[in-house]
Amino acid sequence: KPEEARQLLRAALRAEPQNGYLHLLNGLTYQLADGSQQSVELAQVGYDAAVKFAPGYYWSHYYAGLAKFNQGDYSAAAEEFAGAILDRPDAPQAFVGLAAAAYYGGDLGVARASAARALALAPDDPVSLRTSAYVAAAGGDRQQLTAVLQRVNVVSPTSSGLGADKARLSQLLRTATLPVQDEKVRPTVTNLPADATASASNGPQQVMVEVTLLLSQD
Repeated sequence: KPEEARQLLRAALRAEPQNGYLHLLNGLTYQLADGSQQSVELAQVGYDAAVKFAPGYYWSHYYAGLAKFNQGDYSAAAEEFAGAILDRPDAPQAFVGLAAAAYYGGDLGVARASAARALALAPDDPVSLRTSAYVAAAGGDRQQLTAVLQRVNVVSPTSSGLGADKARLSQLLRTATLPVQDEKVRPTVTNLPADATASASNGPQQVMVEVTLLLSQD
């Protein structure tokens, strides 16, 4: 009864306008009301207020992530799912959400890591398995895709597994671009102190440095 709940929540919010948990429930009433664009936008307002007034709370970030994902804002959705993970790192749903947002946002590295964690937390969950299958196919990981499909058959031996998705998975696998291996940077040793230069004269004149770039999008 979302309409009745909203009336009660409005009265509560008048008394506590900065209560993030009440804003979360208020947003949920709009999401449950109908699928109109206006309700979706009002639900988003409630979830954003919940994140503002109750930061770090799993459900505030999770529902805000779902709302932004459904509106196609995958970068913002990924940020919200990451916030949910920080509060509850044992919740596979948030990792599934992050994997899906990263997948649609074109960040297969994050998608792969998130899908793997979701599968580790819930190895028999159909959504985790399906997410992992799509991420593996998009990344050209035939071995992981085969392992996931085998797991699906074990979990649901009487069903068709991911039968409805197999054509799309095969297409993704064929067109996948394998990730480029990390390049190694070899800077020349220069401008060293005199004693270091003397010591280095008998050894190699270059050092090999493994470089990992961590990109953060705000």
